[in-house]
Amino acid sequence: MPWSIPLLLRWGNPTQKLIWLWMIVFFGLNISKSKACESCGCAAPLQIPGIWPLSSGNMLGLRLASNRFNHPTLMANRLGDAIVEYDTYLQYELWYRYMPSARWQWTFSLPFRQNRRHTNKETIQLAGLGDAHAQLSRRIWVSNDTTKIRQSLWFGAGIQIPTGPFMQRMPDLQQWPQAFQTGSGSYALNFLLFNSWVMGNWGWSGQASARFNATNEVDYRRGNFYQLQWSGWWNTKLNRTVQLAPQLGLGAEFWGKDEEYGKTQPLSGGQKLMAFVGTDIRYQRYLLRLQLSTPLYQQVYTSGPTNALRLEFGLGVLL
Repeated sequence: MPWSIPLLLRWGNPTQKLIWLWMIVFFGLNISKSKACESCGCAAPLQIPGIWPLSSGNMLGLRLASNRFNHPTLMANRLGDAIVEYDTYLQYELWYRYMPSARWQWTFSLPFRQNRRHTNKETIQLAGLGDAHAQLSRRIWVSNDTTKIRQSLWFGAGIQIPTGPFMQRMPDLQQWPQAFQTGSGSYALNFLLFNSWVMGNWGWSGQASARFNATNEVDYRRGNFYQLQWSGWWNTKLNRTVQLAPQLGLGAEFWGKDEEYGKTQPLSGGQKLMAFVGTDIRYQRYLLRLQLSTPLYQQVYTSGPTNALRLEFGLGVLL
């Protein structure tokens, strides 16, 4: 989710503004050369939610995310004698952040997932725990307080713990595809780099994250996942107790191809570019986050599902 373009173009001399604009256009054109899209779409590495990392202190929260993927009407997307129309993914995630100091933070999340496959005859649901994530992050750089722009840089490393089931079966006792399971059955390493800039009531941030998956017990390895996000926001006070931060941004996501018994699975992996709009609201110790994302560009293999809208709701409390 990138920095807000107006924010960038207000900074620097005319030559620097031209360079910023060229970088934005160049990046956008290269991302648009994307292809397939992962069918799950809700197994991103544990992230620092929204603008909340700028609110220091221990936090406990709950996130609700909803995602939808539409299937083309092809023989490859049949379930028995029924035609698969679309899939919906609903995730409830409990998370906790502990900050022993201003430089360190430890985060943990545990999701519960409801995956639904909608056909022209019925809706089949697969529900269960997802994989837990634990992450340790450190602030590795902060700008001098005397500068007009306050900057900070965080680096995080974590692990995915296979707490979710990954061998659930359909009503006809056939096993669900690995990409549709609520858990992966494998460990994974997560890495995160987060940078923020704040200038008065304006701010923007960039985040790069990656997840490297291991092979599970059925000799299946999901493709590695990479994500770039940028966002810009404006911070304002509605009154003495309510603080509002509307935000705009972009996100680029890339999935490597899955492997089964050491062989690459052709119907997997891909890239896409997402745009989002949302807001963070703070009332005393309570923080609320609303975000709506939509794909700007995606290209999938012939029988692959396409991502529709993605909705996220979060509630947190400073402890």
